[in-house]
Formats: sequence, structure tokens, C-alpha cells
Amino acid sequence: MSLSINAAPKCSIDESATVEFAKQGYLKLSQFLSSDELNKLTKVVNKFHQSWINSNHEFYQAKAINSAFLTSNQHLSSGDRFALFEFVSQPRIVSLVNEMFK
Repeated sequence: MSLSINAAPKCSIDESATVEFAKQGYLKLSQFLSSDELNKLTKVVNKFHQSWINSNHEFYQAKAINSAFLTSNQHLSSGDRFALFEFVSQPRIVSLVNEMFK
């Protein structure tokens, strides 16, 4: 499965977005991903999360806030892991991250 994002103009952010990220710890970019892109990414992440819960059921019920080690080979196939790495390393994503941390 490929999680590649569609070719699109570079996403540009302004200083207020950087300030929001610093305050909130996240930045919401509406329509940065298409519905199809988001659905594909969600499918892989949900597959990981369900596998993680199955392996960590007691910890998850008792006190876990979230699942961990998304890119570990324990919960995803090599194809799904490759798709995640391919997704986050695409120029549009890298460009956005570079803008956030200049």
C-alpha cells in the first residue's frame, strides 16, 4: 500500500502558525491531506494501534495514554512500515517540518 500524498504546491506557514505549534504542541492544517490520503494513513495507523492494544491489553486498560513505537516491526508488516516512512519523507512533509523548525 502506498501512502504517497498528491503533488501539491508547497504548504507555506506563517509565524503565527509556528507560535501556535509552540503553544499547543500541534498544528492543524485543514485540507493538507486529501480524504483518500487520510483514509490510507488512518488504515495503517489503526492496524498498528489495534495490534499494540492486543499485545499491551493490561497496560492499556490500567494506565497507558497512547500506544508507542509506531514504526517498530512488532506491530506492522514491513510493507506498512515502509509506507509510513515513505509518507513522512515526501518533499511536502519535509518542507513543512523544515519550516516549523527553522
